[in-house]
Amino acid sequence: MTLLEQLVIDGIEAEGPGEGIIANQSRTATKTATPVALTPQSISVVTRQQMDRQNVETVNQALRYTPGVAAELWGGVTGIDQLSIRGFNNASTGLSDTFLDGLRLRGGVFFATQQVDPFLLERVEVLKGPSSVLYGNANPGGIVALSSKLPTGEALRLVELAGGTGNHGRVSVDLGGSAADQTLLYRLAATLHTTAGQGQGTTADRFAIAPSVTWQPSAETSLTLMARVQHDPRSGTFSSLPAFGTLFPNPNGWLPIDAYVGEPGYNRTARDQVTFGYQFDHAFNQDWSVSSRARYGRVDMDIARVVLSGLQADMRTVDRAAEVSSDRFDTFDMDHSISGHLNTGPIEHDVLVGAGYEYFSGRGDYGQGYAPPLDIFAPTYGAPIVDLPMIFMDNSVISKQFGLYVQDQMTLGNWHATLVVRHDWSSIETVDHLMGGGFTQNDEATTFRGGLLYRFDNGIAPYFNYAQSFQPLNQLSASGLPFEPTRGELYEVGIKYQPDGWNGLLSASLFHLTQANTLTTDPANPAFSIQAGEIASMGFELEARASLTDQFEVIAGYTYQDVSYSRDNSGWVGKTPLRTPEHIASAWLTWTAPDGPLAGIEAGVGVRYSGGTLGGTMDDQFETGSYALVDASLNYDFGDTNPNLEGLNLQLNAHNLFDNRHVAACYDATTGCFYGSGRSLTAKVSNKF
Repeated sequence: MTLLEQLVIDGIEAEGPGEGIIANQSRTATKTATPVALTPQSISVVTRQQMDRQNVETVNQALRYTPGVAAELWGGVTGIDQLSIRGFNNASTGLSDTFLDGLRLRGGVFFATQQVDPFLLERVEVLKGPSSVLYGNANPGGIVALSSKLPTGEALRLVELAGGTGNHGRVSVDLGGSAADQTLLYRLAATLHTTAGQGQGTTADRFAIAPSVTWQPSAETSLTLMARVQHDPRSGTFSSLPAFGTLFPNPNGWLPIDAYVGEPGYNRTARDQVTFGYQFDHAFNQDWSVSSRARYGRVDMDIARVVLSGLQADMRTVDRAAEVSSDRFDTFDMDHSISGHLNTGPIEHDVLVGAGYEYFSGRGDYGQGYAPPLDIFAPTYGAPIVDLPMIFMDNSVISKQFGLYVQDQMTLGNWHATLVVRHDWSSIETVDHLMGGGFTQNDEATTFRGGLLYRFDNGIAPYFNYAQSFQPLNQLSASGLPFEPTRGELYEVGIKYQPDGWNGLLSASLFHLTQANTLTTDPANPAFSIQAGEIASMGFELEARASLTDQFEVIAGYTYQDVSYSRDNSGWVGKTPLRTPEHIASAWLTWTAPDGPLAGIEAGVGVRYSGGTLGGTMDDQFETGSYALVDASLNYDFGDTNPNLEGLNLQLNAHNLFDNRHVAACYDATTGCFYGSGRSLTAKVSNKF
């Protein structure tokens, strides 16, 4: 077998759909194909089969059963994937802690975001803890890594038709194959769907297509070209509700889950995304190879909608505001590396040397105006928006980041060690087009990661991991000087268990995370901030993914996290940040019928639990309460009983089966509570031939 053939096999293992619910390898933690069980860091992988079984419609939904992740922080809002990992919210980085095929996805100047439809993906991974050593600026809680469906050379013909509650309809195709004696490989994934938004009278529509082609002129060289076009003409509900009537009792009663304070006729959230990129791999010999990845992206997003601005004294009439925004940005990202294998005496080294570059250029505006009040308990929609919103923010941002990194993965017998160092140069230029001002922020940061793991012959592998991160702050102090980047630091000890030949992986970890240089009130100028704050997150995680028998598979996880301000000038020391649950737990059990009269049936049931979070402000907090939701699936494979129908499947899914009305999170008591997603029922027919 040639080195490139082995690289291709490793790449499919590390970025492909995974075997069942288990992914044995991953590239995310090391940018090399490394067994998850031998990686001295906590990493969770959601495989393609898990996404199919659970019938996920967003990346947020794909992460519902992932420990350490508080997903769907905006509840039934599906047009944005906001989440937190180990207590750190990705909103703090402008939703820029998600990576697609190893390159960053970003948020815009105001509301624009890059969001990928999960049907276009092979897997979703969560790398917990600081990851700046390989990816540059990042949230200390962790990153989300997405892997696209790319050519594999295997013949693939998949067609799916789905329908369900909320006027839901979806048509999807996944086609792949090869030509010219395996020299040319191709893949095409596409989906078209529509569904009612959670708010009354709203709709979410999408068309997404992702073609890719791989050229393999020799056994040593591979070039993949890929593109993604995603058109979201409408993005459903994007509106909060008062706490009184959703979380707290209201003398007028409880608000229904489809309560909507906006205007169905004035509800435009349109987004277009386009990306083009390539992946190039070349093997010089059996030990050394080079890899190069690059991608250009553009996002255009236009918003015109009515939102909640207050609750009147009668506790039923809400004040509203009309808001508009236009947000557009371009990105260009590259990552180039050379990797090799060498020995120094008895120690084996897998060395990686690389460079990454990121460019972002965007401009966005935002305006707000008056909208007529609404009786939220007896709404009459259609009131005209007479006073058009006035633009009062118009900013542009150009950011650049360049980083150099070196990694050494060492093996000595059963010992496995990883050492990584990276240095980044970052520049952010901000211009205020209305006020005529602006500033430029230049930062540098060096980050380290070191991990050590020992695997016993019985499959038990204890490990230790230390990692750092940095995150620039695009803000000025009272003196007009830019702030230093925040710095993240992780100490983690854990244990993994995966005996040879067992289709499963168990893991447990203890972690202590801190983020220093966070902003807190300037005592000399209360309208400004100084860098005197620190947030700490301490806790432990448990995760199990295993085939228990030929009939039963389980996915389970639990997280306890104690997150609080450890340093602050505003009296917040000891307080938990808003919208941060202390407990997160989930379990999904799948049963596959044995041969016999029930052959072809597969049933699954899951329970996910989130502890209560805090809403309001840091100075006036209130609790939202915990909730537990039940999901279920039932699949029938017609081919198990009739060979002529091989590949034909019927699947039924229920999310929030018992329609548990719950509040996912709250911001302000009068303007900022979000209902979690209500019950949805879907039926899907798929044919793979």
